[in-house]
Amino acid sequence: MEKEAQLRITQGRAPLKRSMDEPDDVFEDLRAVWDGWWHLGAGRQVGMAIGGLSWGDMSRWCQDHGIEGQERLRWIRLLQAMDGVAVSHWNRKAGSKPPPKEPADANP
Repeated sequence: MEKEAQLRITQGRAPLKRSMDEPDDVFEDLRAVWDGWWHLGAGRQVGMAIGGLSWGDMSRWCQDHGIEGQERLRWIRLLQAMDGVAVSHWNRKAGSKPPPKEPADANP
């Protein structure tokens, strides 16, 4: 399914839904952020509760995709915001307490 999703993106079409939790109404200008967040989730720590994405992983992902400077910080803040909502939702659903929040400027 990954190859098909990549093909759909290069054709300017929305990728297929990956799960029932994926929204149908992601704005096209935020589709790349959504896809980045989805791909970063594969490296997520899972134990007693689902952990958030690491700053280092998000920063490396941005670097790998040519996102630099202030734009990188904007992307990381968007990814953190999305991830915070998702992790809280998943942990609440599982009956776990969310992990403590890192300060937004912990790793400038």
